Amino acid sequence: MVLQDHQQLYSAVICESILQMVTEDPTISVSVLIAHIRYRYTFTTTYRKTWIVKQKAIERIYNNWEKSYKELPRWIFAFKHYLPDTVTDIEVGPFIEDGQRVPSKIVFHHLFLEFPTMYQRYRGTLLMAIAQDGDDHTIPIAYAIVEGETSDAWFFFLSRLRMFVTPQPNLCLISDRHESIKSDVRRGTHNLPTSSLVQAIYYIVTAKFEERGTQGQAMMTSGLIYSNTIIQNLNKELAMSNSHEVVIHNRAHSIFIVKELVRPPSSRPVGTFKVDLDKRWCDCDEFQALHYPCLYVIAACSFIHCGYMMYVSSKYTLQCIFDVYKEEFPAIPLQSYWLEYNGIESCHNPAMRRDPKGRPQLGMGIG
Repeated sequence: MVLQDHQQLYSAVICESILQMVTEDPTISVSVLIAHIRYRYTFTTTYRKTWIVKQKAIERIYNNWEKSYKELPRWIFAFKHYLPDTVTDIEVGPFIEDGQRVPSKIVFHHLFLEFPTMYQRYRGTLLMAIAQDGDDHTIPIAYAIVEGETSDAWFFFLSRLRMFVTPQPNLCLISDRHESIKSDVRRGTHNLPTSSLVQAIYYIVTAKFEERGTQGQAMMTSGLIYSNTIIQNLNKELAMSNSHEVVIHNRAHSIFIVKELVRPPSSRPVGTFKVDLDKRWCDCDEFQALHYPCLYVIAACSFIHCGYMMYVSSKYTLQCIFDVYKEEFPAIPLQSYWLEYNGIESCHNPAMRRDPKGRPQLGMGIG
């Protein structure tokens, strides 16, 4: 017989039981934990008790949220000392107590990191700037921990991005919440307190660079020149280029007119496209955007018996991809070896504390 909330199944026992599961995956759902407890003890605990105990497990692993905010300046201090090339910029406000400003304390507002969302007890959003390498892998290049997608938060993030990371002109900004982007960087960091989130981001990025650098080097050693992704994409374009008619418009300047003979898969009407090989231009815009030949460029090259690989950007070579990941991240020693930090104390913003309405309240006793 399965009983609800067996009186002898105290919170400490439950916490110990789920500790390893939460350590391996802080995003694990409460329903999965309830099923685990039922399987192990043949008792069904309530959602409320399991949710609260999960928070206690996270606090055992990563410290509580208030302490995490206090530790944040020490971690930033460590980054500046052991990782001097890493950019960190924190934006804070005055700490007010009993109507008076406390000089030794500050209230955390925003943090910018150049090298994924807090949820539990405080609201917050992790903004990320990412790039893409020649093998279609996303590369996290900067983060910001902010209160949400507000105008002030976006201004803070984008201004620091421009200041520290991308000062060059003519950049295109694309805002995207695609799950593949979030899961690639945020896996294992959801629900972590602030300082633990900063630590996790550093170790995830370090592991990503090491893994991809090793992969790129192994592929070059095998004799490959270009990434598998670009070769696959070019093969698809080559297969589709056979059903086109090519007319030379200006041989001296390598200008061609490419006519579609078959209705394209997108179901749009058949079209005619201008290709200018000297200027690396095609009316379809893919040639300019992706920096490798589209099917119309390949059709034009085939017509004049010219190899199209010469029009593939060097960014897709394995050497270029490897150059992205060859940088090594210095190791951060154990905290016991850190320099002593005697700076001001960082505190959480009370206004950012989540309204517990509709959720179990952490201050209530259990067990």
